[in-house]
Amino acid sequence: MQRSIMVDSEIPSLLYDRLLTCAEGCVLVFGTRSAYWMTDHPRQVERLRQGFESVYYQVDASEFKADRIDREQLCALQHYFKSCYDKHTGRFSVEPILIPDCYYPDKDEAGVKILLNKIASGAAHEQSDDQYMKTVDELYVQLSQLFDESWDFDWIFARMCRHTVRIAEEATAIFETGRMFMPEYMMREDELQKYGDRRTMFLRLLDEGLQAKIPPTEHDRYRKRLDDEVYIIESTNNVDYFLIQWDMVCEAHRRGIATGIGRGSAGGSLVSYLLGITSIDPLRYGLLFSRFLVPERCGLNWKDELTVLAPDVPLERGGKFVEILSGESVFRLLPDARLRVLRKGNEMTLYADELICGDEILFDRRDCLWNLKELEAHEQTISTPPAI
Repeated sequence: MQRSIMVDSEIPSLLYDRLLTCAEGCVLVFGTRSAYWMTDHPRQVERLRQGFESVYYQVDASEFKADRIDREQLCALQHYFKSCYDKHTGRFSVEPILIPDCYYPDKDEAGVKILLNKIASGAAHEQSDDQYMKTVDELYVQLSQLFDESWDFDWIFARMCRHTVRIAEEATAIFETGRMFMPEYMMREDELQKYGDRRTMFLRLLDEGLQAKIPPTEHDRYRKRLDDEVYIIESTNNVDYFLIQWDMVCEAHRRGIATGIGRGSAGGSLVSYLLGITSIDPLRYGLLFSRFLVPERCGLNWKDELTVLAPDVPLERGGKFVEILSGESVFRLLPDARLRVLRKGNEMTLYADELICGDEILFDRRDCLWNLKELEAHEQTISTPPAI
């Protein structure tokens, strides 16, 4: 629904047919000032009621600074309770629900919303100091002042709260963390012919940047920092992010569009500097890559605790290798690949040719994302020599 409104639609709106295709399992809440529309369009309300799990009317008595807006809000509430409630049956045509608009935790933070609205749209409409997180007691006192003695306010208030609690208890939030949602860099045909794959392209571009920007006498010092950054970037699956940034900056320069010297905390990244994304040498100015990404924050190990598969050394035809089974995949490793292994409850580092049956190899996240895939792809291009 959010994509349909903000991306696919030329105007920020959603047509009925599209709305109803997203209705299953969802709850619809009419805004407070929609009370007149509800009573004027009962067939449309019924159509929405048939599509959505539940349909409610928002009861919100937040006070606005502009008297006109405040009057519109209160008159809409009055119209709803007069027109949508049958006192003889005790039923509402659309059930009320207590969901006040809430944009900031505390009352004294109202000014922040005004500033954000001005930044976003150049204006701050419908200003209010009353749209903060209120307690149920505060809401009770605020709303009770709107009803006279002819209403059983305690009954109405309990009814509104019951619907709010129902939504809170039945709503589910799912955050999928098992895959990357960042777009994948789409290589052009000339890039495919030159580099073969995205990871190789990323590493080759860095080598080219190192040769072009760093004096040969400094290569060892810069290479150590570069290796640390590349490990973290590959382990967090951010190679595509850097390639996309590189592509955008290159295209901007090609068109004569100026770009800044830094990009936030990425200014501390040597990778960004060597790719030309930034123009700041972080080692020269003592800038920290950890301001951008740090292993602990990403749940990673440091490099001295890693499995090292040595994927850059080819498995020559007829050469020796160690064949291991991991899940449903079979991989071939060079004998001098160093592996973090769990053996009988003890964690240790072993060479591949020191493995025994039952060892559990603790593959690093970078191995799973890049190295193992490369090994598996490489196996499709060579014959099968005898295993050791």
